[in-house]
Order: sequence, then structure tokens, then C-alpha cells
Amino acid sequence: MQKMSSIDYFFALQELQELVGARLRKVFGLSENKFLLRFYKEKNFDLLVELGTRIHLTNYTFEPPKQPSSFTMFLRKRLENAVLKGIEQKNFDRIVFLELDKKEEYFLAIEMIGKGNLVLCDSQLNILLPLRREV
Repeated sequence: MQKMSSIDYFFALQELQELVGARLRKVFGLSENKFLLRFYKEKNFDLLVELGTRIHLTNYTFEPPKQPSSFTMFLRKRLENAVLKGIEQKNFDRIVFLELDKKEEYFLAIEMIGKGNLVLCDSQLNILLPLRREV
């Protein structure tokens, strides 16, 4: 799979604007670098995130691991049933921010640079937990 460029993310995120207002039903950690975010807005929408490579909606059915990782469980605890308030690309870079609201506001930063990373931040963009800690 060829990696997406900044312009690819720009157009992909325009298509994903239909998800704004949807509820995040479930977070699945499919592998070390692959996550599925299941949203609901009149029907289910599955957002596939392959860190460092791609982000898009999919109809493909994935078999999640029997035991979710601690990172996946952390995301589930904080984000399940949150409403997606916005999705944007910052400064035309390969970083996508999902703004989610569930009593508290959260930002899920999806870094698509290099190996990629997934970082949960609070409303002030303080890091709560990254998938990978970079030195």
C-alpha cells in the first residue's frame, strides 16, 4: 500500500466531514498499527486508520483480537459514546485531529508521519496517552 500524501489527506478529510455529529461506538485495535473506529449516525461507519499509511471509511469486516490492548481499553473508556465535533488536518500536514465530546472534550491526534502514532489529548491538548512514546 502506497502512503497517502498531505493532499490525499486533505481530500479524504473532506469526504469524512459527513461523520461530524456521529457517536463513536467502539474502538478496535486490529494490530500494532491498525485501528478501526466505529461511528454511528443513522447507520454504522467504520473508519480505518493504518498509522503512517492511510485513513478512510471501509465496509470490510475485520476480526478484532480476542484481548484488546491496554491502549485500546484506555481509548474505549474515555471515548465510547463521544460525539465527533470535528475532524481536521492541521497546517496541511499529515496529522489528523478528531475532536470528540463526552462530558469532557478530547482530541485524538492521528499522526501519519513515519511509523505514525495515535495520541489522546485533553481539551488543552495535553497528552493523556500516546500509543508510542517517542524520545
